[in-house]
Amino acid sequence: MSPKGRWIAYTTRGETNNASLSLYDLETRQSYPVSRGFADIGSPVFSKDGKLLFFSASTNAGSFYAGLDMTTQDRPYRAGLYAAVLEADGKSPKAEEGDKPKKGVTVDAAGLEQQIVSLPMAEAFYTSLATAKDGSLFAVENEQPGVAVGPGSGPARARLMRFDFKERKADKVADGIVSVSTDADGDKLLLATHDGNLVTSAAGKKLQPKPVN
Repeated sequence: MSPKGRWIAYTTRGETNNASLSLYDLETRQSYPVSRGFADIGSPVFSKDGKLLFFSASTNAGSFYAGLDMTTQDRPYRAGLYAAVLEADGKSPKAEEGDKPKKGVTVDAAGLEQQIVSLPMAEAFYTSLATAKDGSLFAVENEQPGVAVGPGSGPARARLMRFDFKERKADKVADGIVSVSTDADGDKLLLATHDGNLVTSAAGKKLQPKPVN
């Protein structure tokens, strides 16, 4: 849900078995497509200012949603990370700093398909995204499907990445993290670890996880 609570981002799986992304306006009760089913969409999340919608998208998803499980055949699931600029005159997250941001958000829902930009992060198996107050994007990068199971493999190999839009690069901030979310303000992270525990940390370049009682 968007920060002001008007918009909901959701996915639906169609005839192609790909998950398509849409936006729903709670005021007008209308739904608007963001993608058309040509890529498999996952983990949509709004920026804390409500001006951007981040998500993962893959065009090489295996056919394991309709009964044929390809995850043991060393078929990787590579997804890129993208951002939909929600305003018609909105600023791309890859644009140079300098413009003073305007207050308020006017979503141009009808033109979103033409407002999508790719983020300069390597393609990987992403399953969880979260945004922080400082504008940074957190993403869980998982071990690829089909990798042989053995000591240290599986969820234990998942890692949490942080993309800094000012530095234009992603860095690993934690290992063994399988899910990430933030509070409403984007100050705190709630992290699920590979061994089933929950920890919290301030949302920064370096994490100091503390267990949840």
